[in-house]
Amino acid sequence: MDWREALPYFYRKRAPMMLMGQFALAEMPESVREDTGFISFPVMDPTLPPAEDAPTDILVIPKFAQHPEAARDFLRFMAEPAQQAYLNQQYGTFSPLKAVPPPEDPVLAQGHAILAQADGLTQFFDRDAPEALAQGMQTLVRNFVREPDRLDQWLEAAEHLRRSLAAARR
Repeated sequence: MDWREALPYFYRKRAPMMLMGQFALAEMPESVREDTGFISFPVMDPTLPPAEDAPTDILVIPKFAQHPEAARDFLRFMAEPAQQAYLNQQYGTFSPLKAVPPPEDPVLAQGHAILAQADGLTQFFDRDAPEALAQGMQTLVRNFVREPDRLDQWLEAAEHLRRSLAAARR
């Protein structure tokens, strides 16, 4: 099922948590917002700096734009924290940029604070990672969800997958 189909399980308390961006709040009934919040991604290795999964929206200039200088000026304007804050307020989201003030909405402010404390951000692992790694990791995450007591086995398998794919790329 896709995330919209899974969302009712979450807000009916049949799924305790979801790995989901703030955009999902717009799809939830207002009555469940007070029970909803963000948590930091679980720490897998405390020796590594904290990172979070944070989907981002971007503006781009097409390669054959008729007015590239005006487009660059517009992008510079849109990158200003005040403009980012305004856009995010309109969209009901928060910005991953640390310079943007936190939103007034308490749930969004909580998510913003988590991102502000992260040393790094990534987005959509399954889209950003090489396909073989993304597919293999999705299988391992499903295995972990089904059998969390075998965490060491799943972590070992993930490391084996990473090393084998890295070796194949050389």
